[in-house]
Amino acid sequence: MKTEQRKVDQLGRVMLPFKLRKKASIEKLDLLDLKVKDEKIVITKA
Repeated sequence: MKTEQRKVDQLGRVMLPFKLRKKASIEKLDLLDLKVKDEKIVITKA
């Protein structure tokens, strides 16, 4: 898996790249679960 880097903006947001969203089947307005595991942020579809 290729690693991509993104900056956190002034409001604390991070944009997920289109290719990553497509690969994970994440669509506009999807609800996502966020948790911290072993010092990593894990994002899954709710």
